[in-house]
Amino acid sequence: MKLDFKKIIEIKTNTDLKKFKIDEPLFYNNYLFHYLIIFNKLDILKLTTFPIYKENDDGLNGFFLAAKYNNIPILKYLLKNYRQYIYNRNSEDEVFTDYLEYSNIIKLIDNDLNWDLLLNDKIDELFYNLNYDELLILFKNYKPNNHYLHYLIMNQNLTTKQIISILKMFEKFLNLRDTQDESLIFPAIHKRDIELVKYLLINDVDINYYTIMYTYNPLKTAININFLDAANLIWNKIKNNFNYELTNRNLENIAHFLLKKNNIDKLAIEILLNCPSSVWSQNDIHKITPLELLIEYDFNKYYFLIKNK
Repeated sequence: MKLDFKKIIEIKTNTDLKKFKIDEPLFYNNYLFHYLIIFNKLDILKLTTFPIYKENDDGLNGFFLAAKYNNIPILKYLLKNYRQYIYNRNSEDEVFTDYLEYSNIIKLIDNDLNWDLLLNDKIDELFYNLNYDELLILFKNYKPNNHYLHYLIMNQNLTTKQIISILKMFEKFLNLRDTQDESLIFPAIHKRDIELVKYLLINDVDINYYTIMYTYNPLKTAININFLDAANLIWNKIKNNFNYELTNRNLENIAHFLLKKNNIDKLAIEILLNCPSSVWSQNDIHKITPLELLIEYDFNKYYFLIKNK
């Protein structure tokens, strides 16, 4: 069967509309309303009630298809007149918002909908992609609850001032860790943003710990990327409660880590000087102690690090 798209495009009245079957597919499980949405025929969609919930072979009902074509006027009409189908999911467990461009979600956000259901899987993407003004509109109408904020920090559209302004709206969630068990200090360090690091330290974001899976540590991370301004700030905040014997998954304590860096700078010397004697005899997974690593240096030069221990 060959479908004459021209006849669909030329539909203008109810009389024209009655020439088509509304409740049966016209071609490959595409119903008439599918084509009306594709051809942006909102005026015809308003003439009668269509089985908008029906999916075509691509798993797209009326909401999904309008979202795919980012047709906001048609979507607004469907949201108002077919509310019972708003939260339908297809076989891929998708909702219609999964097909919308991020900026177009903002154009719909003032609708009275269950945005937890519609945006639950898209919060990170919105945090990462929207600009500041769009995020303010989002939060005015919908503020995600109990969700980590890491992708806000990594959003290249935002200045540090804007990021901090948004974080202040979510201060009770600042200590939430992401799926990798990382606190907000990690993306701030990787971004090398000292003002953001200072803000997070003032607000007591977790910094004195190892992540569960990969045993990353904020102080070590800052030292690793040579972000020494952040490393010094972190060290000054945690040094009075620092556990020198804690290790990563390779059983390396802080002394192992610093000595394997082959760069004993001022910060490293301060940390190593404060390591208790037990730290120097700890074995890593290769049965190597920090003392053995120190011997590989100029021992006469660095003997003072272990004197009297």
